[in-house]
Amino acid sequence: ETSRCAIALDGSDAEARTMLARAYVFAGDFDAGIAESRRAVEINPYRAFSSNVLGNVLAATGHFEEGIPWIERAIQLNPLDPQNHLFLGHPALAHLGTDNHQKAVDLARDAIRRRPDFDEAHVLLASALGQLDLVDEAVGAIRHVQGAASEFVESRTFWARVTKECVLDGLRKAGLLD
Repeated sequence: ETSRCAIALDGSDAEARTMLARAYVFAGDFDAGIAESRRAVEINPYRAFSSNVLGNVLAATGHFEEGIPWIERAIQLNPLDPQNHLFLGHPALAHLGTDNHQKAVDLARDAIRRRPDFDEAHVLLASALGQLDLVDEAVGAIRHVQGAASEFVESRTFWARVTKECVLDGLRKAGLLD
């Protein structure tokens, strides 16, 4: 609601549009989230967070290939951002979806190195390792995450079904699903 009010006051506020995009995605309205994310980067193409949100929304909704350059752009725009573990977790998801499993492993490991308690990166790492048939490593990667891996994936309300299935497929191949 706050983002809508800010946009009503100033339709050229990229920050408000980015936050509204996130709200839409968390509410499950993926098309509106993508549209608001695109508007935000059109307004301010140099804002790393907006580029990251667009890339993440695209990856989270199964548009993996399209999301990668936006996430990479976000990292280029702000390579020292303290939230870069997120910027690395998101492309790990996108690369997992494009079957570039080794790249997903590398990015997830870098995200974990930057923030060891980033559960999403552990799940993505385990899934990518499962796709590479590195079962023992996948089991070790998921050990950090509290609860069942499938519950974690299903709790990602901001991931479309196609994205969840992509992650679950790797976990299944690693024997990590009940």
